[in-house]
Amino acid sequence: MRSRTDGSWTFEYCQEGHGDDARALFTNRALVRCAEDRVPIGVFVQQAPNDSRIHVPHEVAGLALVRDWVGEKVVLDEYRGR
Repeated sequence: MRSRTDGSWTFEYCQEGHGDDARALFTNRALVRCAEDRVPIGVFVQQAPNDSRIHVPHEVAGLALVRDWVGEKVVLDEYRGR
């Protein structure tokens, strides 16, 4: 997560799955629809390594809009209302 000079944040989220077929997964398709319709999504950031399986703490970052999709990364920008 990166902070901007205006105090907002941007975040690069890794899509679910890998390769060309990954965008067909329902979770990735839902992100595409949210981007098309400009529907904000909730962002929770994992605070422990990926190999932690039980009680992994997350921080509630807030709401974001999908700005772009670059390779396997979804670029999210903090949503601050209209």
